[in-house]
Amino acid sequence: MKFSMYEFISNDKDLLEIYNQIDSLECSRNLWAHHGLSHIRNVVNIVENVLVQLDCDKELMDVTMATAFLHDLGCLYGKKDHAKNGYEIVKKYFADKNINSKYNNDILMSIKYHSNFRYLKTPIVTILRFADKLDTTKERLAYLGYNIKGIRQYQYIEKIDVKINDKLIINFLTDSRINKQELEKFYFIKKIFRAIDEFANYIEKTYVVLFNNKTWHLK
Repeated sequence: MKFSMYEFISNDKDLLEIYNQIDSLECSRNLWAHHGLSHIRNVVNIVENVLVQLDCDKELMDVTMATAFLHDLGCLYGKKDHAKNGYEIVKKYFADKNINSKYNNDILMSIKYHSNFRYLKTPIVTILRFADKLDTTKERLAYLGYNIKGIRQYQYIEKIDVKINDKLIINFLTDSRINKQELEKFYFIKKIFRAIDEFANYIEKTYVVLFNNKTWHLK
């Protein structure tokens, strides 16, 4: 059976323990959103969903899902510089586990720059940014986030549907109690739209963003 990097790392007890530690530390660090296993699994699922729809090469899918699983390990040391710290953790992990894939450098650089749109435009980091930024449903909201203007609106985002046919269609499905104007003013929403635009350019499709089935144009 061919080696699956994703299966190997996603079942690694040491990596799972790091994410469990990240989960346990979030309240003490005053974080607004989760960066532990729930977030990681959501990002992996988004990656898998879009790449299945694109009938993507199986090896690229495996490696991109692995990158999604690894991308927030640096949060063990806090949110600040987490991408750089994650790069260092995974670099050491690859050496310790003797993982020498031809994709190692792509994975490492994608982790290092997954939060920075100014650098790197490879397929892996583009897909990762898209999936990472799109994980903005109520499941992402940490306890302290419920009291922060803007991000608190995540509690009303029930689901984000992604469909790819002749276009890329993103549909935010929400509870009727959501305050759309407050959500739109939250700085992170612009990052979501930027990640969507970047991903659409990569797959060479026009895109439509919907808010409860109606076209959403960010002001």
